[in-house]
Amino acid sequence: ASGAISGVLGLYFILFPRNQVKVFVFLFPLIMDVFLVPARLVLGMYLLIDNLLPFMVGGHQSGIAHGAHIGGFLAGLAIALYGERFSWSLPRSRGHGTRADPQETPEATERVITPIRAAIQRNDREGAVRAAKFLRARDVPGLSAGECTRLARWLEEAGRVEPAARLLRMFIARTPDRRSRAGLYASLGQLRLRQGQTTAAYQHLLEALEHDPDAGTESAVREALGHIEVYRRRPRG
Repeated sequence: ASGAISGVLGLYFILFPRNQVKVFVFLFPLIMDVFLVPARLVLGMYLLIDNLLPFMVGGHQSGIAHGAHIGGFLAGLAIALYGERFSWSLPRSRGHGTRADPQETPEATERVITPIRAAIQRNDREGAVRAAKFLRARDVPGLSAGECTRLARWLEEAGRVEPAARLLRMFIARTPDRRSRAGLYASLGQLRLRQGQTTAAYQHLLEALEHDPDAGTESAVREALGHIEVYRRRPRG
């Protein structure tokens, strides 16, 4: 069980690198306060001081399964990296294959993209959502960043929240343009914030600020961050 918990911590280490956690420091009478500390620092200290060092100096005699903790943490890291690589889908599933398919041609991609783009131009939400069922990861770059954002919002409004988030993540992974990535991260952060997932929202919104957003995107991101308590406690400068 403790190894499994360590796996969750390993997942968190990869998925939320910019998040901070509240740590209560009690050094009476000098310091008695709550501080925001980078989550990766806390998790790194947990792995190093609580597990790796005791394991190396004979912690097997203490009755604590340090090896299971270390193995679980590393397994969590591997799962997170693998999941991010394949947008949390099996690599051989439709739209996430790693091997070239002779039937996957530019014409095949165009057949998927054309009805989606046409529905977006007509402002046909239902038609776009229906057509998106056939969208594969390799097709996503055929959309513009604006089309991707609009389609994701329509998917969310249709109750398909996770497909909407996955669409944004796939486009982010496949576009080199920093400003496009900033807008997509902003959309993903706002989506998670509307779900009440403030930890994930905070992560994505900070990513947006680091990708050279335009003035409108930056303003929207800072407004969204203002709704997250941990950001209000974060020193500015």
